Amino acid sequence: MLQTDSDGYSFGGRILVSDGVVISDGVIIAPYGGSIEIGARAYIGPYCVLYGHGGLAIGRNTMIGAHTVIVPANHGFARIDVPMNVQPLTQKGIHIGEDVWIGAGCKILDGVSIGKGAVIGAGSVVSQDIDAYGIAHGVPAAIVRSREKTQEDYSLSRNR
Repeated sequence: MLQTDSDGYSFGGRILVSDGVVISDGVIIAPYGGSIEIGARAYIGPYCVLYGHGGLAIGRNTMIGAHTVIVPANHGFARIDVPMNVQPLTQKGIHIGEDVWIGAGCKILDGVSIGKGAVIGAGSVVSQDIDAYGIAHGVPAAIVRSREKTQEDYSLSRNR
């Protein structure tokens, strides 16, 4: 479902869905004044939430598992004399490269870039950049190896 308003508020912004994209049941796509671009032949699993505040780009042939939430914004909380809901948002944006596989139930946070060919394990919280071809999982997500190297090569390079 492409969502253009909710609770009486217009989201505004821009949504671009390329050819061959599969958007499963229950998906919410809400730009909140920003932009959401989904590359050709991407797959968005059931009940995902894709926001666009600071800009969201999803590369072609990327697969996003069910119940994943991607939010290119974050609430400010620096001041204790002002309620958090009226403090300014950060809106750095999120970039997800092409041919990425994001497992079910992941959370992708503002300012993150996920490189081409990366794999994100189910249930992970991605709060920092993931290298191209990196395999990452956990809370917070950490790269455990690379699809480009053997496990031994990757372990040696990480320990230097």
